[in-house]
Amino acid sequence: MNIQYISFDVYDTLIRRIFTPQQLYRMMEIKLKEEGCDCYKDFSRKRILAEKELRNKGNKNYSLSDVYNTDVFIDLTLNEKDKLRFLEEEYEIHNTLPNYYGRKLYKKYCKKYQIICVSDMYLDKRVIGQILKKNGYSAINKIYVSCEEEASKRETTLFLKVAEDLNISCNEILHVGDALRSDFINPKLLGMKSIRCHKSEEFIKTNDFCYDLGFNTLGPVMYGFCQWLHKAAAGRPMIFLAREGLTIQKYYHILYKKENTQSMFVSRRSVINGTAYILLQRLSSDEFIQTISEKRNETVEELFCRLGLQPEKYMSGLQREKINLSDAVSHHKSLYTFIEKNKKQILEDFAAEHQNFGEYLQQFCLSGSCLVDIGWKGSMQNILEKYMKAIGKEQAIWGLYFGATNKDHKNGYLFEENNKTGQNTFCFSGLLEVLMQPMLGSVTGYEKSNNEVQPVFDQCEFRGDDVNKIKKLQSGVSDFLNKCAFFEGNCQFDKQMYMQKLFRLGLYPSNKDIAELGNISVYENGTTRRLVEHASLLRFKDLKKKFVETNWKTAFLKKLFYLRLPYHVGINYLRRYMDQKGNQ
Repeated sequence: MNIQYISFDVYDTLIRRIFTPQQLYRMMEIKLKEEGCDCYKDFSRKRILAEKELRNKGNKNYSLSDVYNTDVFIDLTLNEKDKLRFLEEEYEIHNTLPNYYGRKLYKKYCKKYQIICVSDMYLDKRVIGQILKKNGYSAINKIYVSCEEEASKRETTLFLKVAEDLNISCNEILHVGDALRSDFINPKLLGMKSIRCHKSEEFIKTNDFCYDLGFNTLGPVMYGFCQWLHKAAAGRPMIFLAREGLTIQKYYHILYKKENTQSMFVSRRSVINGTAYILLQRLSSDEFIQTISEKRNETVEELFCRLGLQPEKYMSGLQREKINLSDAVSHHKSLYTFIEKNKKQILEDFAAEHQNFGEYLQQFCLSGSCLVDIGWKGSMQNILEKYMKAIGKEQAIWGLYFGATNKDHKNGYLFEENNKTGQNTFCFSGLLEVLMQPMLGSVTGYEKSNNEVQPVFDQCEFRGDDVNKIKKLQSGVSDFLNKCAFFEGNCQFDKQMYMQKLFRLGLYPSNKDIAELGNISVYENGTTRRLVEHASLLRFKDLKKKFVETNWKTAFLKKLFYLRLPYHVGINYLRRYMDQKGNQ
């Protein structure tokens, strides 16, 4: 006999939940508490007990009204019960996403057959209808729910009622659902055809790698980070540092729209330049070099570039002191003599940029504020503190970071010291930085126009496919956060579970992960390269150079050796060995 109707299960077939019922109850409890409702007390536990009470009494097809009419909620007034029921219905409507596999089957059948939905559920068909419509299922002819029909799929009685209501035989229905017994075996026992639908393991699946990664992995991670930021700031002003901070700020305002924050476009070179300008006037040459130099074995050329000085302009003076650009600053005492002899010229080169930066910085009140950025050493915070101290305006600045290697006026969401988590993160820190980059270049300095100082940007390093990938990924994160925004920052996520997904991507990347993300451009120290460069084992010097430069080292080694190994273990051991050797 020909199929007349396609019957779909609802939950985990056409739609899926973002949060488990238990998580939703905890979120409701927080909401009720914030509103000052007495009925919030121990609500989550009571809501679970209420269903248990109904099942113990043999009521298998209970409704949401039945739940709130149990003895568990006997002390509540009718209005309070209605408030809880309406709130739960509202939360359930916003707690759903379309299931990828069910959506595909729905699209396949909706143009050829009449579609109905059959669900064992305590929500009534009015609410189920709103959920389906919200998720794009507009071609549903009829909805049958166990709590209203007083019959269930698990006992096959609901299918019989459906066939009777439609005035057809069971073998004219094809049922699609995820449950082995209720949706696959039981229909076949009645002569129906049935298809078991897979439940997507991810929140969403679109066949767009970057969007799905943003929605399913980075979305929950960034939600947790923004939630932590809000609590850690404790009402203090927040200043988000460009560049990664701009993306974090965008995510933060999706969840906390009313919060007043600032964006600071900080040029590392300008801050160092300004600090150097002040210090060089006050300190001896050797004290100046010891104070301003921060990287072990930093070369003369690297120091000049970091300070914004053009090495070629000073070549004759350097040559007279027998200083090569490749010499290490810490090993060259002649540099002190060079600085002393050229102090006037160096100060003139510092002065113009220092003035513009100083005026730009006056727009911000750093004292008592929280600087927000991805992290890691908090070097921008450190040099800002040095700068403020140098100009005689020492201020208390607090840093809030995704990860921080020390707790010196800093807090980190993921880690707060150079521990195992921090070391593992540094094996793929470059990936995290790339995924949080806005589509603008780094700040190269400041210029004054119409009596207002504005940052000057370098050309954005991202091109073509890089731009599309990063935008798609960040769009996925934003869409996820917008889904959560309804719950007003009260969402309950398993932080450990989503961090495991993030670390699986960073430490054990698949070939697809590397193929999709490894070719994205990275700008660092004046050069643009790929996040994961190709290298050959036969060219050792090139291999060593690329390994040192890459900030996704696990992916670099996976691409080199093709094997799925715990590369981060060896990388961390090597890092500790080099640190110990450097301290000897």
